[in-house]
Amino acid sequence: EAEQQEKVEEVPAARIHCCPEWPSITVLPRVIVAVVGIGHVAGIKRAWDSAPTIDKAELMKVKPTPRSWTFFRWGTRAVFVSTFACALYYAGYGVYRAGFFLCDRSFHVYSMLTAPA
Repeated sequence: EAEQQEKVEEVPAARIHCCPEWPSITVLPRVIVAVVGIGHVAGIKRAWDSAPTIDKAELMKVKPTPRSWTFFRWGTRAVFVSTFACALYYAGYGVYRAGFFLCDRSFHVYSMLTAPA
């Protein structure tokens, strides 16, 4: 008890002044502070009286993702991968065509320069 009181006394004055409604040291270990958005306040007030009856095991369960969301995720991935593959294919094909054109033209120019007149 004495150690906890010393810790409270060591808290800077600015912090104590900032939080005048800070609970006493006897209540402090049992306090949970939560920051929620304004849209949640009405539901919290409605459920506050039944708080001891909340099933903590139910809160720890993770709901399975809906099948529609799974299809959407995999569908967007497939679209992105196929778009990237098409872009890669056409970029490679463009490089091939440009190289073929340049080689063909360079051989044509070379043959024109070396041809007997």
